[in-house]
Amino acid sequence: QMARALLAHGLEVTVFETAPKVGGLWRENYHTYGVQVPKQLYEFPDFPFDAVSWGDYPTGGQTQTYIEAYAAHFKLEKHIKFNTTVLAMTERKGQKGYIFDLGEAGSEEFDFAIIATGMYSQVPN
Repeated sequence: QMARALLAHGLEVTVFETAPKVGGLWRENYHTYGVQVPKQLYEFPDFPFDAVSWGDYPTGGQTQTYIEAYAAHFKLEKHIKFNTTVLAMTERKGQKGYIFDLGEAGSEEFDFAIIATGMYSQVPN
């Protein structure tokens, strides 16, 4: 959702994703579970969660599919570097911005950074 908002404001966006696809905890942990609240609490404001009836509780798999559809609909995948882990982020010397250490994938520099590791990531935030 953040990438979409930044793109809508005309900014260049790069998202680093350790996994091979979007979804976060829905991709790995809750695929066969049911969601504990109605779909409206998981629905993106500008993208209807049509696979599930109003007031119903989607499964983890349906939620994962919905997140993937959101990324595809807004063409976010081309801004995501999948299977890419950020090992470290340091400030540039002598100018504003940051250097991202991507291990074997090298490094990349950016003027701004948004950290969105998620509250359930396995790596200390």
